[in-house]
Amino acid sequence: LRTLDILEIPWTLHSPSVNECFSTSKYFEREVSHLEYFEERHAFRAKEKNDMEAEEQRRKTEPIIPEKTAKQLEEEVLKEYEQYLELEKRILKEMGLLPEEEEKEKLPEINSH
Repeated sequence: LRTLDILEIPWTLHSPSVNECFSTSKYFEREVSHLEYFEERHAFRAKEKNDMEAEEQRRKTEPIIPEKTAKQLEEEVLKEYEQYLELEKRILKEMGLLPEEEEKEKLPEINSH
């Protein structure tokens, strides 16, 4: 024997409401856009992670530049100062502002400490 069940479908479910098709399609469009956004963010984060790992690896393999000692820094500063004095003297000579007696004098020697 078989049983026959008869269900009565309410009228509200029998025919779509006024904006039901439009609302349903908009819902699916939003869900698709959310999925696309999630995939984009996932790809971006993966790329960002790879970039960070590559930067960290580059830092590890990068040679470490030793810091200069105080004596080396002082020597560099004195050398730059001497170059400045020579440039100043040359400019003053070219402009004719350096008297004859000062031209013959040597630049003052700078003693290193």
